[in-house]
Amino acid sequence: MPPKRKSNKKGKGKGKGRGRGRGKGKGKQKNNKKQNQQKKNKKKVPPPKIDQIINEFNKFNFEKADKLIKIEETNHPELSLIKLFRGLWHYRNKRIREALRIYDDVATKGNLKEELVLTYLHYVYEPLKEYAKLRKAYEKAFAESNNTRHLQQIFDCYLKELNFDNLPKISDQCYKKTKNGDYLFWSPFSMLINEQTKEISEEEKKKLRKVALPRLEKILNETIQKKQLLFLSEEFVQVYLQGLIRDQQYTKALQLIEKTVPRKFKITWERDQQLLELYYLSGNYEKTIKMAQYIILIKDPDNLVAFRSLIKTVFETNKKNPIEFLMKFIKQIQKKFPKNRASFIATIETYQKKIELIITQTKEENENEKGNELEEYLNYYLESIIHYLKTWGNKICCFRDVDGYLKKDFIIQNEEFKKKFSQSIQFLNKESLFKNEEDLESIRCVKRTLGLKLKLRSGVSLIDSGLELFKEYCNDCVQFRNLESTERRPCDDLILIGSQQFLLKYIKSGYSNESDLYCSLIAMHKGLEESPYHFQFCLQLVRLYKLMGVMHHDIFEDKVEIKHIYYDSMTHVFVEDAFDLGFVKLVDDTIEGARKFHSSARVDVGSSVSNIAQQTRKYSMVAGLIEFAKKLEKSAQFESIVLIDYMKKVSQLATDLNKLKMSLFILEDVNDREKMFETSEGHFNSLSHNYDMDVLRFWGSNTDENKLLNETLYGKNNVYKNIYLKREKLILSMILEIIKLNTTKIKLIIQDLKENTLKLFLSESDDEEKKIYNESNIWNPLWQIVDLFVLIMENDKESKEENGKKITLLINNFKDSLNNIYQIIKSHLLNTDKTLNTKLLNLISTFVNKIFPIIMIILNVLYSKKLLSKISQFNEIVNLLITFWNEDFILYSETMQNKKQSQSNIANRISLLAKPIITLFDSDKVIENMSNIIYDSQNITLNYILKQTSAYALYLKKIIKQL
Repeated sequence: MPPKRKSNKKGKGKGKGRGRGRGKGKGKQKNNKKQNQQKKNKKKVPPPKIDQIINEFNKFNFEKADKLIKIEETNHPELSLIKLFRGLWHYRNKRIREALRIYDDVATKGNLKEELVLTYLHYVYEPLKEYAKLRKAYEKAFAESNNTRHLQQIFDCYLKELNFDNLPKISDQCYKKTKNGDYLFWSPFSMLINEQTKEISEEEKKKLRKVALPRLEKILNETIQKKQLLFLSEEFVQVYLQGLIRDQQYTKALQLIEKTVPRKFKITWERDQQLLELYYLSGNYEKTIKMAQYIILIKDPDNLVAFRSLIKTVFETNKKNPIEFLMKFIKQIQKKFPKNRASFIATIETYQKKIELIITQTKEENENEKGNELEEYLNYYLESIIHYLKTWGNKICCFRDVDGYLKKDFIIQNEEFKKKFSQSIQFLNKESLFKNEEDLESIRCVKRTLGLKLKLRSGVSLIDSGLELFKEYCNDCVQFRNLESTERRPCDDLILIGSQQFLLKYIKSGYSNESDLYCSLIAMHKGLEESPYHFQFCLQLVRLYKLMGVMHHDIFEDKVEIKHIYYDSMTHVFVEDAFDLGFVKLVDDTIEGARKFHSSARVDVGSSVSNIAQQTRKYSMVAGLIEFAKKLEKSAQFESIVLIDYMKKVSQLATDLNKLKMSLFILEDVNDREKMFETSEGHFNSLSHNYDMDVLRFWGSNTDENKLLNETLYGKNNVYKNIYLKREKLILSMILEIIKLNTTKIKLIIQDLKENTLKLFLSESDDEEKKIYNESNIWNPLWQIVDLFVLIMENDKESKEENGKKITLLINNFKDSLNNIYQIIKSHLLNTDKTLNTKLLNLISTFVNKIFPIIMIILNVLYSKKLLSKISQFNEIVNLLITFWNEDFILYSETMQNKKQSQSNIANRISLLAKPIITLFDSDKVIENMSNIIYDSQNITLNYILKQTSAYALYLKKIIKQL
C-alpha cells in the first residue's frame, strides 16, 4: 500500500509536494485560460441587430436585410426572431412555401414568450389567412403566460376562422378576465350563429336556441336594470328578437318590443313593422289590421309590405265581405295620396287574392255560381290593371309591375280575359291621363310588349315574327330620338324578343340557316346603338358572337364594367371562350381580377366579423357574411378561373419542363389542393354556381323554347359547367402524373377523360361543329400519344419485339390522326366567299390550347429521360408537326394580311346573310362595326395559334439537332 499523502499547507515549493502542487497548478491554469478565452470569444459576439433588420424591411431594401440576417443566423442561430426574419424575407420575395415552413417551425418549437415573435407570426399568418396556425401559437403563448391579450387574440382568430364552435368557452374566459360586456354577449350569440348557418338538424338547432336565448334574456334584463342603455344597442335587441321568432316564441318577442325595451331607447329599426309581423305570427289578427292601417295612414302611405299584410290578414279572418272592407280603405288612401304606387298595386292584389280564393272553393261548391263570380272579379282585376297602366304607364317600372300579374295561371289559361285585355289596351292612349307624346308612346310600347308576352306565355309561337318586331322597334326608336342615352328605353324589350325569335329559328334549323343568326346579331347591334349601355344587349351580343366562334372582347372595355362582385357571378359568360380563342390579355385581366376578388373577399369576411365584434357591433350582418363565405369557398367559377390559369401556364411552358414543374407543383402548397383535383359527383354537387341567372331574360313560347334560348345564350346549366370543370381537372391531373411518370394513374385518368370529353363536346356544340368534330376526331392524337407514353415507360413488362410492334402501330395511328385533322382544316378553314370559318378556327384553337401542349410535354419528358430513341419514326412525327404549322397554315393566315380586303369580304358576307333585316334601317355603320369585330377576333385567334405553334416548332427543331 503506498504511503498516505501528508497534507502540507505550506509546502508549495519543496520536494514532492511542491512538484505535485506545481503540476496541479499548471493544469488549473490551462483550464482557466481556455475558459477565459471562451468567455472572451463570447463577449466578442455582438447583440442581434434587430432594429436594423426591421428598418431595412421597412425601406424594402431586401438585399441589405438578407445580408444582416445571414450575419445574425451565424451569430444567433437559436433566436426565434432571427428565424422569423428569414421567413419574412422569403415571404416578401414571394417564396410562400419556404416562409411558411420557417414560420410553422417557430410557431410549434420557438420561444413564444417574446411579444415581437408573436407580432411577426401575426404579420405573415394574417394575410395568408392562416388563422388556425396563428391561434395555436397564441394558445401556446397563453398557456405559458396567462396573458389576457393572448386570450383576446385567440378569440379574434376564432372569429376570423369563422369557427364558432369553441367561441362560447373563449368568450366566457375573456369576460372573466376583462369584464367587457361584448364578450358576455358573444358567448350565446355564437351559438345562434351556428344555429342559423350550420347544416344541422332542426332538433340540434332547438338545443342551441334553448341554451342561447335564456342567456341573452338574462344579459338584457341585467343591462336594463343597471340602465346601461349604451350597451343595449339596436343590433343586440335584433339578435335576441330574431332568435325568439325562429324559436316561435312570439308572445315573448312581442313583450320584448312592447314592454321590455324602454321606449325612450331610440332604435333605428321600425318597431311598428316588427310589431306588424309579430301580431300576424302570433294570430292576433285584429291588432295586425290596426297596425297595418296605422303604418299606411300615419307613417308610410307607399308601404307595400303593410298593404300586403293587411290584404292577407283580412282574407284570413274570414270577414263576411273582405273586398268591401279593403277597397274602402284602399280608395281612401288613393284619394289622399294619389302619387303613391303601393295603393294601386294593392287594388290588383286584392282582386287577385279573391280570384285565387274563388278557384280554390270552386272544387268544393257549385261551379256555375262560382263561375259567374270568377268572371266578375276577373273583370275587376282587368280594370285595376288597366287603371294602373293609365296612371303609371309612362314609367319603365310599369311594365315589370304589370307583367308579374299577367303571369298567373288563371290569366294564361283564360282566352276570354286575354281578348278583353287586348281590346282594352288598344284604346289606352286615348283614355290616358298623359298628353305628352313621349308618355303616350311609352304606354304604347308597354301595352304592345305585354300583349306579346301574353301570346308567348299562351304558347303562341312568334318564331316567324322576328322581322315584324324589328320593323316595329325601328319605328318606335324614331319616337325617342330626343331622349338622353340611358340604359333602357320603353321599346327595348321588343328588340330583345325579336332577336331571340331569330335565334330560335336558327337553332331549330339545326344551326344551318346562318341568315337567322346574323339577323339576331344585327338586331342586338341596332338595340345597342339606340341604348348604348343596356346590359342585356351587351351580354346577349357576347353569346351570339360565341355561336359564330368569335369573341367580342371590346365590349368589356367600352360597355360592360366588370364590377367587383361580377368576378364570381358573371365572368363565366366569357372567360372560358376568351381562353379557348386566345384572348390572352382579357384572360389575364379576368384571372387577376377574380383572384384579387376572392382573396380579398375571403379575408374581408373574417376581418369583417372581427370588426363587428370589436367596433361596429352590426351583429345582424354576421349570418349573411358567413353564407357569403360559404359560397366563395365552394365557388365553381373560382375553380374554373384557377384551372384556366394553370392551363394557360401549361400552354405557355410546354417547351420548358423545369419551369412547368415549378409552376404546377406549386399546387402542392395550396391548402385546398385536394379540392382542386376532386372530380367526384358529390364535390360537383356541392359547388356554388353564383351566377346572376336573372341578367338575361328568355322569351320563347313554351318551356322548351326558353330552355333552348337559355342553354344556347347563357352557356348551359350547372350540369354542363360541372362537366367542363371535370375535363379541365382531368387534363391538369394527367399532366402532373406525366411529369411524375406515374403510368398507373395516367391510365385511370385517360379513360375518364375520354368519356368526359365526348360528353362535353356533344353538349356544347351545334350540328355543324359536331359534323366537323366527327370527321376530324380532334382529340384522337392526345389519346394515342398518351398510350404511346405509357407503353414506352412500361416497356419492361413485355418483350422488345412485342413492344416495338405496339409502338409502331400507335405511331402510325398518331400520324394518321394528325393528317386527318390537317385535311379537315384545309377543306373547311375558308368559306366559299374567302372568309375564315370561325367555328373551325375555334376547334383549331382548342387543339392548340389543350392537345398540342400535352403532346409537347410528353415529347419533352421522353427527351429528358433519353427515351426518344424508342420512337423509331420520331423525326417523321416531328416533321409532320412542324410542316403544317410552318407552311400550310400560314397560307391561310395570309388571307388576313390584307385587312381592307378581309373586312370587305366579311362585310359582303354579313350583307348577304342578313339581307332581310339590313334594308330596314341605315345599316352601314352596324355592318362596318360587325366586320371589324369579326376580323379582329379572327386575327387575334389566328395570331395566337401561329405564335404558340411556332414556339413548339422551334423547340422540336432544337430537339432534332441535339439528337
